[in-house]
Amino acid sequence: MGTGFPEKGVRGFLAGILVLALAGSTAWLFQSAEEARRTLRLEKTRRKRAEAQVARLEAGIGALRKEVEGLWEQLARAREQKEGRDRILDEIERKLASRRERPPTPQWRKRLEQARAMIPLTAALNRALRLSGASRLRFFSIGGREGKALLDVNLHHLDSTGLIDRVVRAEKLYLTLDPARRELRITCPRGKILQEGKWVPFGPEGWELLVPMVDPEPWKGLAFPVVEILPEPPPGPASRPAFPYWERKLWLDRFQALLSGEPSLEKHLFRLLSLGGLTPRGFREVELLGYTPKGLLVERFRAEELRVERAAGKGIRFVLFRGIHEDSLGSRPLPPGGFLLYFPGARPSEWARALGDRFLSGPRKGL
Repeated sequence: MGTGFPEKGVRGFLAGILVLALAGSTAWLFQSAEEARRTLRLEKTRRKRAEAQVARLEAGIGALRKEVEGLWEQLARAREQKEGRDRILDEIERKLASRRERPPTPQWRKRLEQARAMIPLTAALNRALRLSGASRLRFFSIGGREGKALLDVNLHHLDSTGLIDRVVRAEKLYLTLDPARRELRITCPRGKILQEGKWVPFGPEGWELLVPMVDPEPWKGLAFPVVEILPEPPPGPASRPAFPYWERKLWLDRFQALLSGEPSLEKHLFRLLSLGGLTPRGFREVELLGYTPKGLLVERFRAEELRVERAAGKGIRFVLFRGIHEDSLGSRPLPPGGFLLYFPGARPSEWARALGDRFLSGPRKGL
């Protein structure tokens, strides 16, 4: 039986159709797989980009969070500072309000007015010190008065060249004059003294300075009642005659001529600065200065009596009684038996000729 196509031909055709179908299916599968792989790659790329964007956003959010936290901290500090300023302004306003009723005088004006008010007293005290022979002490400033006490006092002690050697600052200062002993006592209960560039407070006993050989008359004539003057004993039956100026100058010139070029054992040159009168065996109320060969004042003697006599060996000697000796170590009284000052280079014959009966031929016994 025949259909017009041989059986082998039909099989071949069907096989061809099947091959074509399989080839088409395979091509479509390969195309679909490639499309899926491309889609997967794109999805991975988009996911990476999304993850990177998310990471950037998270980092930005973290930075913003830190910035916001910093702003909150600054805001808290600003609030604290504002509260502190408000408290200070409130305190200032309160103080100003309490002072509006009576405006106070500035402190510098008060101190200036007090210093001006004390200038006459300061000048009078310095004048009394100078006239009584204590010119190396000087009141620099006085803050005020309380009865006979001087308040807030600056007292300067000058050296031989006129420069400040010591400074005393006293809260209160008292002056006591003993006319009979010719002594001025300066007492400060509390204060401090400048020593070697450092302020040293007074001890529990305070600070005291005794100025000997002062003339009491300038202190008695002060118009300010700030000096306590002790009572004087009744005067003796006879007063000393006045020592004429021309006679005092004559004796001072004689001493100066004799002392010129006559150094003592310490290589000092001496000058008799003042002379109060004559005694049967010597001179009274003398002040003797000792200088170095370069003219620097290094010691001072103040004595109620001076005697000039021949020394046991060569030269002459001065014997000074009842007074003080000042040098770099301080001030101290003369020994009870007198202070001996030798001039081994002096010629006794010249002194005897110049002083006459007041030159003693030999040392007294016991000296």
